[in-house]
Amino acid sequence: MVRAGTTPHYRDWVYRTIRELVTNYELDGLQYGAERTGPLSHVLFRGLTPTCFCEHCKAHNAKHGIDVQHAKAGYAKLFDMMKSVSDQPQTKRVESVLSSVVRVFYQHPDVLRWDYQWFQSDEEICTEVHRIAKSIRPEIDSGRHVDHQRSSWDFFYRAAMSYEQMAANADFIKPILYHETMGPRLRWWVLERMKDRILNDLSLKQSLDLFYALHGHDTRKMPKLEELDAKGLGPEYVYQETLRCKHGVAEKAKVYAGIGIDVPWYIPNGMEPRPSDPAQLTAAVQRAIDAGADGVLASREYNEMRMPSLKAFGDGVRSA
Repeated sequence: MVRAGTTPHYRDWVYRTIRELVTNYELDGLQYGAERTGPLSHVLFRGLTPTCFCEHCKAHNAKHGIDVQHAKAGYAKLFDMMKSVSDQPQTKRVESVLSSVVRVFYQHPDVLRWDYQWFQSDEEICTEVHRIAKSIRPEIDSGRHVDHQRSSWDFFYRAAMSYEQMAANADFIKPILYHETMGPRLRWWVLERMKDRILNDLSLKQSLDLFYALHGHDTRKMPKLEELDAKGLGPEYVYQETLRCKHGVAEKAKVYAGIGIDVPWYIPNGMEPRPSDPAQLTAAVQRAIDAGADGVLASREYNEMRMPSLKAFGDGVRSA
């Protein structure tokens, strides 16, 4: 995997594409965002090989005073640790997995610096995309797409890249807030994966409680573990995350909440339709506006959406 954020050819392709679009098409707006995250998340959450250590990444990080070999050694330790935990999940340990991870951070601080620079190089691209678009057409509405892992569950990203920093180079921020499919995504893409690795010392219920606490959700209004698949996270999740985004941008940019409509869920051989509950969908739109959203966006693909769901979305807009 090439860390595209530091690759000159990739950056050149992105910038040329933006110039072509804004120059030759009568666009009212433009949004840009990369749906991927950094090396720490890859190794600690999913047990993947941490990347990237290509020549461009090495040069970028060395420029910021990071010891490449020191960082690689730390990531190797974390990878081996997560593999051991995943291979022997029930092993009784003298120390918690999280404590062992933090020890690696102390011993190899360049691990954290390397991860931080991953986000910073990505931010450099977003900033330049916005600058190019506005330099060609100052009136264009240029903003940021923030996908689910970045908007809702990857705490490394949330710590490294605030909405305030994004708003400095965007007319709007669009956080993805798919209230229904976020339930199974949280259960199977986050909690189950972390249970096998960094949160191995906690039960799934404890991990869910920790997620709610760390992300400011009121557990009395949120679904229980066994309800995640069927109920999703609900309208209160949309309210809390919209409110966090509004607070972060501090009027420096608009907030357009991306409300999920009929977003399918993955099964072993593909995806299965997941029709939205009309009442929940209407409530999610209303709660986004209650939190101060400047607008709501019907997400994610029009060809997935059913007319009853579009009506429910419209009902929410009209009644807010």
